[in-house]
Amino acid sequence: MQVKSYRATSIREAMARIKEDLGPEAVVLSSKRISEGPIPLMEVLAARDDGRTAVMSGSDDMASALSALKREIEELKELKREWSHQEGAAELTALKEGLSALFDVIGIRHQGKSCGPLARVYNRLTAEGIAKDQAVRIAESVRSQASPGEGRSYEILWERAKGVIEDHMKDSWKKSVQRRIKFLVGPTGAGKTTTLAKLAARHRLERKQSVGVVTLDTYRIAAPEQLKIYADIIDVPLAVAADASSFREALGVFADRDVILVDTPGTSMKDDRFSGTLKEILSSTDGGGADLVLSVTESQEHLRRTIERFEGIRYDSLIFTKIDEEERYGAIYNILRHVGKPAHVIANGQAVPTDLIEADPARVMALVVGERFH
Repeated sequence: MQVKSYRATSIREAMARIKEDLGPEAVVLSSKRISEGPIPLMEVLAARDDGRTAVMSGSDDMASALSALKREIEELKELKREWSHQEGAAELTALKEGLSALFDVIGIRHQGKSCGPLARVYNRLTAEGIAKDQAVRIAESVRSQASPGEGRSYEILWERAKGVIEDHMKDSWKKSVQRRIKFLVGPTGAGKTTTLAKLAARHRLERKQSVGVVTLDTYRIAAPEQLKIYADIIDVPLAVAADASSFREALGVFADRDVILVDTPGTSMKDDRFSGTLKEILSSTDGGGADLVLSVTESQEHLRRTIERFEGIRYDSLIFTKIDEEERYGAIYNILRHVGKPAHVIANGQAVPTDLIEADPARVMALVVGERFH
């Protein structure tokens, strides 16, 4: 087996170099971000089975390969320990089965077994940012569906993996709810105001619906003025509400509107100054629901903490923003599987109203696996 490390500005650049250097049968062993100099880089460790035993490009690469494999196993062991404390027997059994599948996948149990097609599927999933436990489940589903003949073809297994991901997304989309009054909630800097302007433009210009816009964001300096600029351009009325009473008045003014979009401040849900007011307004608004707006540029851990902070909000779906500033989107799949809710739209730029894409299972799947979508 030949193992080499690559440094590139993006995972796609690294994958292109790996394919050119080691060929299409190469698999990714690990990937991580490194900071050396002004330009952030990706360090990717890849391997190719050439029929020989540990023919490496250097002792450092051998050490890196063994270290990466050890880290992978230790992380999965830790995940198993965490689940044993937090989940029931059924979930723990499922994880054990998943670990067993992964060990079979990467050839640990069978001496002389090299990285096969299913291992390539698993490695590609994790290279795209899909969490290891989720990648194990996908790989296990793929293996259970594949016939013996299909199990020898990476291309067939990869197509099956895409189908598994899309099917998982379809399960969430069954819970989609259409609301006349939609609140956009989320942390500061997630892009709520710009996304709201895009949604207002879509309803007003493309769907020919009457739209009213309300902002509850009286905390940020000039926040209402920013939204008013957008509202004037789109030609929709804007109301400013500082509390539950003034919000009810705004709803009365917009009683004849097809759609009412509500901007909220990007304060933490731990901020009692506003969280109580927002919960009160949401719970007392008939026909109202919320979208949780998340930026994909944030770390997986930050996104999970954000979701925890907004657990008290009754949100129906999620909006992912700033995908034009990121290159791997596995976190979207991780989050959607974690919350069990669909994505509403995906924002891929700052332009209003064009940089907004309707989310559906096929588009999200394509985005997650690094393929182009329309």
